[in-house]
Amino acid sequence: MPHSKVAMLLMSLPLVFSHGACSNISAHSGMLAGPTQETIDCTLAETEDGIYRSLARHPMGPKPRTTPLADESSPGSTHLNPVPEDADSFLRAASGVRIARQGTDDSFAILVAQDSRRKIGLATYGMTLQALETEPQKATGLDAPSIGAIPVDTPENIAAWEDDRRDYDSYRKKYKRDFEAMTTMPDGTILVLASGSDIVKYQASGVSYRSQALVLSSAGHLLKAYDLLPFYLHMQRNRSLIGEDTAMGPAEINFEGVTIRPEDSGFVIGFYHRGNINGNGHNALIEFDFAAWYHTLQAAQQLDLEEASALWLKLEPLRTVRIRTPRVTSPADPAATPFPMTLNDALFGFVKGRGTVLIPVAVEAEYKNAQGVQEDGAVIFSGLLVWENMDQPGHGTCTIHQAPGDDEPGKLSKFGKVEGLAAYHKKGTDLYEQSLYSEHSLLIGVTDVDSEIEPSTLSFLQVGGT
Repeated sequence: MPHSKVAMLLMSLPLVFSHGACSNISAHSGMLAGPTQETIDCTLAETEDGIYRSLARHPMGPKPRTTPLADESSPGSTHLNPVPEDADSFLRAASGVRIARQGTDDSFAILVAQDSRRKIGLATYGMTLQALETEPQKATGLDAPSIGAIPVDTPENIAAWEDDRRDYDSYRKKYKRDFEAMTTMPDGTILVLASGSDIVKYQASGVSYRSQALVLSSAGHLLKAYDLLPFYLHMQRNRSLIGEDTAMGPAEINFEGVTIRPEDSGFVIGFYHRGNINGNGHNALIEFDFAAWYHTLQAAQQLDLEEASALWLKLEPLRTVRIRTPRVTSPADPAATPFPMTLNDALFGFVKGRGTVLIPVAVEAEYKNAQGVQEDGAVIFSGLLVWENMDQPGHGTCTIHQAPGDDEPGKLSKFGKVEGLAAYHKKGTDLYEQSLYSEHSLLIGVTDVDSEIEPSTLSFLQVGGT
């Protein structure tokens, strides 16, 4: 590819988001001086001090569902699985959440990434966020939401994946888009990312299904879809991010969270990688200058895969941080297997003037069933990781707090696995600032109940003591 072709493409695109729009908060943020590799060690809180609690929990749609699933052993219907006839009446497999701006004064809505569906969920509630932030106790009386869905694929391109050659034991896993991460961009639009977790299978088959990025309006309209495959291939080569292969399997990209944080001269985008038990349990964060990353994303869409890959190679990270978390052993496990604690999302904000990331974490006692298929297993730890001063190079503290009401680590979690976090801060001057967490924000979490026929749970959470 001629170098001049890439240069001309880059020059033809506007350099967006190059200056911080949040003057009242960017002064708190520290600048990163060039690429660095760091490690942050996270420890369990010695005592449970009520760092966070649940104000109210509600199913996102009617429950329980009773509609049976289609037979996953039938290849002819795999693009229909695992969608029951009434699938659009509830939201399931919630893995990311953002608050959507609505045009009425008496309601609010949330957008939900559903990792096993090809639609972004929309749940609208008959109460204002301002009312809930002022009187959080009102969350207990919230009525059931109205449910909508935003299609991502057409029937034609869904059918095209029937012979995609990737080696999956489960048809459900084979055809899901695996949207996992959501964040609000500086212009108020919402970025949704697939996990990229089939890159190893792509390298064997030449097909990827989990490498898409979506941009939605604040009202939930699909504005643009991007192909992130060359970016994920670039990330797959970064061993400081994903770690090394092990006897249990290859290390592989698996982005579960994304944040965009302000700096004095612009914004930084961070991708939170989850290490899996069948890889090596290596959790990490990789950060880029946001304007450069978004600029490259736009330019790469006009190139073929080889040219786009060469373009992404020019993008250097600001830093890569390994996030080391404890392992948990279940008292009920006679083999005393130490299962890794993995991250599920990330939410950035400023707490008492400190750059802070809240990360829901969980431990799943994964196993292989009689057919040799990897199953998630029971959730034997659920908690919230609080990483303070994360925007300062070489600094920061990381503490993990167990979910409220749960027994000791290793026992079945009653709270469940929170996979998405969103915040609403009414003092923000625009949609981006309103999405940043602070000690005065209303916090919303969504829980994946690991069921295809029951709705996921919406939680109103309160975090303090940081």
